[in-house]
Amino acid sequence: MYHTPSLDTHGSPRTHTFWPVTPRVPPPFAHQHRRYATTFAATGREVLAGGNATQLLVFDGVKMGAHVLVNGVLVGQVANQFLRYVLPLPAAVVGLRIAGNRLEVVFDDAIVLNGRFMACTGGWDWAFYSNTFRDNEPTTGRAATVTRGIWKSVYLVHVPAASVAITHVVPLPRYQGAYPTAPLADDAHGGFVVNVTTHLWAPPGGACGTLSVVGAWGATEVSPPLRLPFGDSAVSVSLHATAQQVRLWWPNGVGPDTRPLYNVTVSWVPAAPVAGVTEAQQGAQTPQGQRRQQQQQALEQQATSVRRIGFRVPALVTGNDTNATWVAGNANADGSDTHGMFLRVNGAAMYARGSNMVPMEEFEGRMDAQAHAVLVQSAAAAGMNTLRVWGGGIFLPDAFYDACDEHGVLLYHDMQFAGNGHMAMFANNASLEVEVRHQVRQVAIFLGFHGTVDSYCPSTSSPSKACRAAVRLMCARVLACV
Repeated sequence: MYHTPSLDTHGSPRTHTFWPVTPRVPPPFAHQHRRYATTFAATGREVLAGGNATQLLVFDGVKMGAHVLVNGVLVGQVANQFLRYVLPLPAAVVGLRIAGNRLEVVFDDAIVLNGRFMACTGGWDWAFYSNTFRDNEPTTGRAATVTRGIWKSVYLVHVPAASVAITHVVPLPRYQGAYPTAPLADDAHGGFVVNVTTHLWAPPGGACGTLSVVGAWGATEVSPPLRLPFGDSAVSVSLHATAQQVRLWWPNGVGPDTRPLYNVTVSWVPAAPVAGVTEAQQGAQTPQGQRRQQQQQALEQQATSVRRIGFRVPALVTGNDTNATWVAGNANADGSDTHGMFLRVNGAAMYARGSNMVPMEEFEGRMDAQAHAVLVQSAAAAGMNTLRVWGGGIFLPDAFYDACDEHGVLLYHDMQFAGNGHMAMFANNASLEVEVRHQVRQVAIFLGFHGTVDSYCPSTSSPSKACRAAVRLMCARVLACV
């Protein structure tokens, strides 16, 4: 279980899972697994007593459509392989008890998916084709499939009354110096401002407190007192990083062989602990016992999450960027110019050397985090500094992105819209927009706060210009809320 009420699990181990990922069974039997069931214990006396504390049931990844039941009560439906589902569990509704709660995930072919599953799941020119199909999809038609199941972690998050769950932390560094066309140097660059947006969820009754943001380079900021309503909120705090405080992150084979990474730690500190004992019980305690009780309650109501960033100045150049007038005139321009195309990082022009990254497994449940880290390490050892994440697969495990940060590998990252039936054919699809928003915050595909992610693409395998235009409009809406 997560003792710290945080859903922002980037770079952190999953401390509790109910099931392993998709069953490791031969393809002919993959579709016989239609129901998963297990039992679990509930935590938090406030939840069991019917207070405002909440248990959140979190599915990091489920492939194909399914109904989720707790103690026989339907609590949600999942239909998007690329989306994290967070389901509140009202104790009174689902009858939560200390032990013996039953969780069921029941797969149902009648649930419409709108193509939001791995496009290569039933085969591609580089992957084997299956003879099992899904027939009722309005966008995909008859789609070949191989696997279905729970392919990522499932866990509980206990959110005490008047506390919060941290759902995402998005730190975005912005360079403060002039646009560079020659390699920058440590101790002499223009410094950065890091805008840290923290997304929080408060239980019924809301929460009061402050948000503390600490950068490992020596910067700390604390928000003014906050009163958060029930549900989702976002709070932004800015940190400064001078040239004397931070060193630059460089791609593999470009500039100095240095890639320092810095933690950004976000902590929610409640304004005052919510009493967990009655006045009569408090009266029976000694003053020392009451202080210990209050300290314990305050500790339980805190929430903390950590993200890691690198400081660099990336640019995708299609014009004459040595002309200061051109740079100023195109600071907010869209589209491409006619000067060719190349990457510049920290002012140094670089030659992109790399490969196309497709899923390492057609059976997603067998994916191994360490294997992804070794793959990136091998790519860097071969002299690569750029990988393209292909749009017919999946958003990759955290270990992949972390390894790219560590080994200096830039990413050109597709969204997962490759192939007919998996494109954003309905850009107003609510699930699709939530998916993109979640992935932007988790992986930072568009914003580039990850040490390595510098470019995104709607998906170069999508043949429809209208589809790509729709994706861009949707992404504009998403970026306004990141």
